[in-house]
Amino acid sequence: MDSEDSSCHVPRWIETHSELQRRGIVPPMAMVKPGVVYRTLRFDSSACHVIKILNCGPDPSEESEIHRRLQHDTNPRNPVIPCEVIESGPKPILVMPYLADMTEAGLRRWSPSKAFATFLQVVEGVEYLHERRIAHLDICDGNILMATNYNARQHNHVVEGKVYLIDFQTSRQLPAGPGVQGAITLPVAHQFDPPFDHMDPYSWDVYCLGKLFEQWASLVYRARTTYPWYVYGIRDWLVGNEEGCTGVCSCRPTVRRARQVLAILGWCILISERCGNAISWVHSCLECLTAVLLSWGQYSELRKEEARAEGNAYHIDVHRTGCPIHRPSKTYSDPSIVRHPPSGSLRLDAHCPGMRLESDDQGHLPRHPRNG
Repeated sequence: MDSEDSSCHVPRWIETHSELQRRGIVPPMAMVKPGVVYRTLRFDSSACHVIKILNCGPDPSEESEIHRRLQHDTNPRNPVIPCEVIESGPKPILVMPYLADMTEAGLRRWSPSKAFATFLQVVEGVEYLHERRIAHLDICDGNILMATNYNARQHNHVVEGKVYLIDFQTSRQLPAGPGVQGAITLPVAHQFDPPFDHMDPYSWDVYCLGKLFEQWASLVYRARTTYPWYVYGIRDWLVGNEEGCTGVCSCRPTVRRARQVLAILGWCILISERCGNAISWVHSCLECLTAVLLSWGQYSELRKEEARAEGNAYHIDVHRTGCPIHRPSKTYSDPSIVRHPPSGSLRLDAHCPGMRLESDDQGHLPRHPRNG
């Protein structure tokens, strides 16, 4: 690679590539991985693309062959991102849509059930590769992308919410499938270090899935001091206890078995989450109902107090003869409670001057002077 390519700038031949310009992929561009991956920068509604220079590693790569082989497979489990391999130019390049990584897609804000369902997509994608005797060999968080709603609007050939695997630089097309293929010399891993240099390649992918699951769980449950029991169980089951198997590895499950078990656990987590939400909803309803009942009880007690106060107060009415009659309550005991007559009522002291409000010793009101 020349000095221009190894710098932090986009190579000139990438910016002026005729096939890229014909597809509308033009500068400005930015570097994603020095000397290997670049992306377009657009400040309008145009779609963003990623350009990767192939065969940049010291070892021969099968990346372009894998992309050509799987590019037109419409299987919904196909995890290969829609892309195009361009052979013309100084070096072959891979052109693909720019998609969001898991952090940008919102992994930290997801519920456990959604994160688990997304991880299950990754497992299904790896199973798809293993069925075609392809081992990825570099499964990690940086090589997993998701098409968001924004990405799907920009690129019609990606599916919103679908997970894609990228970077097949170290991947291998193997002569035998899972359960038959023996150990091979593993390439240098970029994120997870293998416990042994020689391992079953399919089993190594499952090992990386266990490490990936642990990483995602640390983000989803970052606010908790401990993880749920199934997080530890799944991690230990997928990572396994590697013993350096030279043949077919039995230290961990196959990706097919992992997918079957995780699918069942995913339903259990979803049901548990839904039931938990339902219980929380019922609890909230009970709290509201309790508050309403308490308020109604307090209101009833208040009305009883008011009625009791009205019963203890003097009631003024007009006798059928036109003379105001003052009737005390049968349980009058609190002289401090005074009820003012409503507007328009006859006042006793105004029409019967000199008449006292107090009852006599026997509890009877004095009679009107005219009535004797």
